[in-house]
Amino acid sequence: MIKTILFDVDGTIIDTEYVMTHSLQKTLREELEKEIPIKELHYILGIPGREAIKKFVNTEEEEETLLSKWGENVLLLADNAQVFPHIEETLQTLHVKGIQLGLVTSKTKEEMKNEFDRFNLNQYFDIQITASDTKLHKPFPAPIQKAIDELGIKKEETIYIGDSLYDMQSAKSCGVTCGLAKWGAKNIESFQSVDIIIDSPQEILDLLENRQRA
Repeated sequence: MIKTILFDVDGTIIDTEYVMTHSLQKTLREELEKEIPIKELHYILGIPGREAIKKFVNTEEEEETLLSKWGENVLLLADNAQVFPHIEETLQTLHVKGIQLGLVTSKTKEEMKNEFDRFNLNQYFDIQITASDTKLHKPFPAPIQKAIDELGIKKEETIYIGDSLYDMQSAKSCGVTCGLAKWGAKNIESFQSVDIIIDSPQEILDLLENRQRA
């Protein structure tokens, strides 16, 4: 029986692919005079920003400067982000059913405040674990484990839903069922070890019903 569903944010709850890739492209162009094709920046999706830019910097000072400029450009393009279709009504239904909901994201607390809060979805979630809350991030189990510990829940009654390999690896290493959010995932064929492929947000409700009957 599923009692708790933990969600990734980017690529699962909100569609930020355009914002994240184009803002980094803009930042690299302006700060480093590098013109990187968007398709070569897809690797950043689902990983902490600090990890995403390591290949472009040599010092901590350069890292901080690039992160700061990238953050500014994210905010400039933020209006291009949107909640995936049918996500909000799915969250509403799960909330009404008494399912405990949480967020486990590679965004920092500040990024969540700047980039997520405006969608007014926080009311549905009992917990947020961000990249600011753990030393180790996805694909390590630490973020999901922290959510489990703080909520006091059982792993066998929990599912983590995300769109990236890091999400799947984090869930598996934590011992939690992982569901692939197909609506936001790239290269579906690369997800060999995923437990469940979920085609649409509405299917989460079907999954829940089937698991409750099992």
